[in-house]
Amino acid sequence: MAADSLPDPLTCGDYRVSLEALRAVLADRLRVAADDPRRLIHVSPISKQLSDVLALIESLPNAERASVSDDLRARRASRRSVSEG
Repeated sequence: MAADSLPDPLTCGDYRVSLEALRAVLADRLRVAADDPRRLIHVSPISKQLSDVLALIESLPNAERASVSDDLRARRASRRSVSEG
């Protein structure tokens, strides 16, 4: 995936925002792979990547956390970017 095709949050330069956007992308891909028997082979690698991203997010210093509505808005934007790209 080229950098110009990544969702904006992944290219914004903010590490936490980028990780959170990547978390949403991986979660969506995991959901799609788990729902499609032809893609089940991809579940394990995606799960590992998601686990790594979650650990990185958790290891970051506690900054002011986004509200639930902010998180949902970011996930929606990420899904739209992935589906449009």
